[in-house]
Amino acid sequence: MREKRANFISIHYANLNNQSGNLLQASDGVLYGTTSRGGILYDPQLSMDAWGGFGTVFKLNPDGSGYAVIHRFRAYIGEDGWWDGDGFNPLGGLVEGSDGALYGTTVRGGARGSGTVFKVMKDGSNFITLHVFTNSSEEGGNPEAGVMIGSDGTLYGTTTFAGNTNN
Repeated sequence: MREKRANFISIHYANLNNQSGNLLQASDGVLYGTTSRGGILYDPQLSMDAWGGFGTVFKLNPDGSGYAVIHRFRAYIGEDGWWDGDGFNPLGGLVEGSDGALYGTTVRGGARGSGTVFKVMKDGSNFITLHVFTNSSEEGGNPEAGVMIGSDGTLYGTTTFAGNTNN
């Protein structure tokens, strides 16, 4: 659907439910982004009670066609009482690596509930949690921004909480 309003063109309408971060136009020409909420509400395949609606990674063609969710974040309360799963509430945008994969962060989730760094292929396959933040004074936690890729190919980012004073 294309609808012109002043200098803004709506290329697709979907209930993205809190689209977060910037859209990335990847090397394949497709737009990729995240939502901080939305996704599945229950996953009966997990042996524990599971809640969903904790965010997605989606793709969309520049002309508004081809909208699809390529990953739905899952979270549940682990046996230790901490949030577990593959992370949830991605607030930052995505970056594309030289390997063609998408990289991003979640502000919550992981084994200690303090966020994650993740990697996913553009078709949604091979989702991997690369790092789980512990919210320790050494590494911090709860990254609200995404990551960037340095000229050396390393992922760099920031966390909301870190340091001895947790600032």
